[in-house]
Amino acid sequence: MTDIIQQFRPKSFTLVRFIDELEVICSVFLAILFAHLLHTQNIGWAAFTGYMIMRSHVVDTLIRGALRLLGTVVGACLAFSVTFLLGHDLLLIALGISLVGGITLYLSVTSKYSYAWLFCGITYIMVGVDSLGQSFVQVESFAMTRVVEVMAGIAASMTVSLISNLIKPKFKMKPAKVGLLDVVKFPLCEKYTVIHSIRAVLAIATLPFLEHFFDLRYLTQTAITIFVVLSVPLSTINNPQLISRRNFHRFLGCTLGGLLAIICLPFYQINLGITALILCLGIFIGRHIENSRQSFAYVGTQFVLVYLVVMVPDSLAYTSADPGFSRLLGVIIGVILVELSKFCILPLKKYWHL
Repeated sequence: MTDIIQQFRPKSFTLVRFIDELEVICSVFLAILFAHLLHTQNIGWAAFTGYMIMRSHVVDTLIRGALRLLGTVVGACLAFSVTFLLGHDLLLIALGISLVGGITLYLSVTSKYSYAWLFCGITYIMVGVDSLGQSFVQVESFAMTRVVEVMAGIAASMTVSLISNLIKPKFKMKPAKVGLLDVVKFPLCEKYTVIHSIRAVLAIATLPFLEHFFDLRYLTQTAITIFVVLSVPLSTINNPQLISRRNFHRFLGCTLGGLLAIICLPFYQINLGITALILCLGIFIGRHIENSRQSFAYVGTQFVLVYLVVMVPDSLAYTSADPGFSRLLGVIIGVILVELSKFCILPLKKYWHL
């Protein structure tokens, strides 16, 4: 925690870092505008897409956006098609989301197009979990909404990135081709990755059966937590400490983002100027932590996600801390399931001679 606080010392504020933080703020605000113009739901998710896609170089923004859109569209279409064909059978849903989750996680770790596979898996699981107790029309609406949200965020990021690259030539960097990983092979990587993916299968398979105990809003966040926390670089695939650390950072970021949102909520609806400033504050803090390039940078990403979920409702008249609490509880459930899955795969590691 002390290391995070130290990121806000005066010497940590550089011009390049500040420009990046200003760009992402503009991208989020534009994504909110586009989402409203498209009359979509879950405006906060569109805002977060605008946050996540935005990169310093326009080529990186384009690649990242294209991969996110491709993965989302494929995942949404596949999930809806499977739901339409197989119905709402609990066992079939559990089997489907766990198998697709395990396969897409494996490919997100080992494939060059990792970002597309990541969102293919996330979207499929989100739509699959949401289909529990929902009609086909509702499932179709949710799948379509996910695609529109992503399109709004990508359009905003591309707009800001293009303008920014035109007016800041001296800061222009070479594109890093974000989302296109150079996968480095190492001995036994296939065995490690298969076991790692089985860990995700076991954790995800429990979600439909938890529907009797928890609201679907929680389980959607649980699914995302399981998938994202287990999406680690191939070179660290056999590092259980890394998974536990990501779990902790996700929980810490969500908690801090939720706390700031709760503190700011009473002042949020005074007028539009104050609303904009409060929104900028959370985005700036989270991006600044993320830009630290330290091991705790993931805290900043999760901080912004919860902050935007709470502070960017579909209508300012319905601003509430409930979405933040829902996400935090979902994250806690996901953290527990990921940690429990670690013990389930120990016999497999032992007998596979790793």
